[in-house]
Amino acid sequence: MMKKQVWRTLFSVTLILSMGLSGCNLFSKDEDSENTNGFMSVEAPDCNYGGEIKSVQAVDAYTVKFTLCAPDVSFPAKLTSPVLAVQDRDYLNETNGDSAKLSATVNGTGAFRVKDQGEDQPLQLRVSNTYWGTPPKVTDILVDWYDSTNGPLTSYETTVVDVANSLNNIAEDVILKNDRFSAINHDPANVVFLGFNNKYKPFDNQVVREAIAVLLDTKTLVQDNFPAGSEVATQVIPANITPGHSKRLDWYEVRPKDAIDALGDINFDYSQKITLAYERGPKEGLTSYQSLASQIQQTLISYGFNVQLKPLYSGDYTKAMAEGTEMMFIGMLQPQYLDGAAFYELAFEREAQMFGNTYPEIVSLLQQTQAESSDRLRQDAFDKLNQKFKDQVPFVPIGHFSESSYVRSGNANALANAYYENYEDISNLAHTIQILDMDRPLSLWPADETDWNTFRVTRLLYDNLVETSFGSNEIKPALADSWSSNSNATEWTFMLRYNIQFSNGAALDSNDVVASFVALWDASSPNHTGRTGEFKFFRQLFGGFINEK
Repeated sequence: MMKKQVWRTLFSVTLILSMGLSGCNLFSKDEDSENTNGFMSVEAPDCNYGGEIKSVQAVDAYTVKFTLCAPDVSFPAKLTSPVLAVQDRDYLNETNGDSAKLSATVNGTGAFRVKDQGEDQPLQLRVSNTYWGTPPKVTDILVDWYDSTNGPLTSYETTVVDVANSLNNIAEDVILKNDRFSAINHDPANVVFLGFNNKYKPFDNQVVREAIAVLLDTKTLVQDNFPAGSEVATQVIPANITPGHSKRLDWYEVRPKDAIDALGDINFDYSQKITLAYERGPKEGLTSYQSLASQIQQTLISYGFNVQLKPLYSGDYTKAMAEGTEMMFIGMLQPQYLDGAAFYELAFEREAQMFGNTYPEIVSLLQQTQAESSDRLRQDAFDKLNQKFKDQVPFVPIGHFSESSYVRSGNANALANAYYENYEDISNLAHTIQILDMDRPLSLWPADETDWNTFRVTRLLYDNLVETSFGSNEIKPALADSWSSNSNATEWTFMLRYNIQFSNGAALDSNDVVASFVALWDASSPNHTGRTGEFKFFRQLFGGFINEK
């Protein structure tokens, strides 16, 4: 393979020569291979493997093409997921995609580089002198973590901290009492719900599911259990996500008499035991699910139901959801990208087993939203989808929880989107900001992670092809400065920027994009290593891996 550092010089000559070769096929049909020009091409043998991607190809040194198994207008939004950061192909091969090795010496194209990551010390980042984008307003970022075992936040900590995120209630109370901090709110990108598994009686009956929906006062549930600023769910998709959310669609009114009458019409057996499963311990967004589960239990008991709580430890809960073994449960959907289809795709395609048998009408309407490129027509499709969901009640959407970050006075230009804070745009006289989070990153390579505190750091070190704007949900260019699709949204082509360098001095090219994607997608790749080897978020995004045993 040619050295990337000389590709820019030889690219034009190479392209002319390749075009002049009679009968030359640009792409090899072999998986995880490259043609005579050194351009990678990876293709699934067919679309029966269970995933969305058919192939990914380096068309030339600065063009990458994705071919999908079905139309998906939300595909660019999916590429904003933090797990899809781009890494230098040679460095991936050198480290075999091992997160520990990639974290030890971070090699990215992001706005910052790692200055020091000593154990039990704040992570020190310094602005990259080769960054391709707008230079950050500060030169240094120090990231530290709040250890609740050491007691409440000290006055010293609240003095030096510039931005605080994801704090527990004790730490957050200290910050809120300090008038030198102001909150910046993240738009909700989640839904907490009461789920039903239709493989288990009585939830195979739509009348029962709807009756419970009518009996529950979700406004009170949110008021009593969710953090301030959270929204009562009127449907699956939060109001800030459009196309997707239906403005004129509300959830069921609380009408106990109608619900009891409907249950009477089907001779509902109130004596049958119904278990309500939930995950023990603190959960992101809510202090715990126990109080929420208890309140739901007491409401249903008051109407004659025999509901018993079933608390599960985290591992047991995750296993139960994956195997679909709980009849009624509290859960949360938190997609990785801001598109209305993300919520339904996660619930009814990627992790549908938790709800039992499939809901084919919902899946069909979801596919219509993914195939329609016009925002107006796409919203029409979402309106039908949201109404069908309400009619069939696979689960009761309860609320969209709110999260806040806290910025100390003296720091200007702070903004947030649904997931992150714009650290790179914050400015102050010191040209340094200190961040306080709850947890240390699990690694400094995001491909095999699911933790948003980890992603808060890794997004500063690496870039994706595209990214989500601050102040809106728009997708904007990053390593790719433009992209386009064919008429039915099954082929997506991305044009890379020129003159982008990794920290190790290597120049970005299309093979880096393909190799980074393949390290996640191809289960047989020697670079499919990561930290846990699960690559859970990739599966949620695209449905599965090729060459998976």
